[in-house]
Amino acid sequence: MIFRDKPDDFNTSFKVVTCYIECNGKILIVKRSEKEVYPKQWCAPGGKIEPNENRRQAVVREIKE
Repeated sequence: MIFRDKPDDFNTSFKVVTCYIECNGKILIVKRSEKEVYPKQWCAPGGKIEPNENRRQAVVREIKE
C-alpha cells in the first residue's frame, strides 16, 4: 500500500539491540543475507526489539536467528 500522506499511526522510531560475542580472543561477526538491507556486509549480531520483548530477550533471539 502506498500513502500520499503519513498515516496517523506511523511511528518512525524503533529500538534495536546489538551484541559483541567474544570467545577465546575471537569476536563473532555475521554476514548479512543477500535479501537484507546492506546485503553481504559484515556486522555484529543484532536487530529490532519486537513488541512485548525486553532487550535481553531480543539479544537472545537475535543470536539464535
